[in-house]
Amino acid sequence: TLLFKGQMMSMDIDYKLFKPDAERGFSMIEAVVAMMLVTIFINISLQLLLAATAVRVIAREKAEATTWIEADLETVKFRASQYSDSSKCNAIVSNAGYAQGFRDAISATNGLDAPTDLTLNKTINANNFILTRTANPRTIPPYDVLEIRYRVTSASGLKIATLYTEVIPNAALNCS
Repeated sequence: TLLFKGQMMSMDIDYKLFKPDAERGFSMIEAVVAMMLVTIFINISLQLLLAATAVRVIAREKAEATTWIEADLETVKFRASQYSDSSKCNAIVSNAGYAQGFRDAISATNGLDAPTDLTLNKTINANNFILTRTANPRTIPPYDVLEIRYRVTSASGLKIATLYTEVIPNAALNCS
């Protein structure tokens, strides 16, 4: 009931438009909007699932590559701990120092475990990968540090993992 200039006026509002009827159901627009929302949700979920799978595969490849590098590095470190040659203590050029001596001695005994340049192939997750190791004696005195660089790449050249390390043969630590 409304009051205008002293008069009373009655207004009836049809509340059926605002209250859903049990028999009324959904309109076509509501159904289309609901289907679009469900479709968008499913598309986003599938894209996230696909991205998570791709990230998991890449992480596994990186972990395998890192393990491969670490295994090879452990072999090199073991060989460095076994190397002994007291004649390299006072080297005055890099090719006469412990690093070069270690590099040469190991490559002469077993080329696969040598800290020299090396390329190996391995299959990880049904993909071929290449481990490349380069070893060079440091060119500044005291010439006992062997610089080793590892790189694992896919067969197509995509870099998977890299590592730079320095190895000092134990014999070099006995110099005074």
